[in-house]
Amino acid sequence: SSDLEVYHLERSVDEHSQQELLRVKQDELLELFSAWKKEPTDEAKENLDRVVGEIRQINPSFRFELPKR
Repeated sequence: SSDLEVYHLERSVDEHSQQELLRVKQDELLELFSAWKKEPTDEAKENLDRVVGEIRQINPSFRFELPKR
């Protein structure tokens, strides 16, 4: 097998794990957002900002804005 095939294989595995991570982070974001809506503390907002940052490392086009209260 050529190096190219190995590269493609590694890439697809990598992309798959990124998709998995993205799903996990998006679930986490939804949970944090629910918590923030119940109790909009600074800590809740910092947690949201952190997870949004992590999601954007995987998917740079991701946008998330907290609704203005």
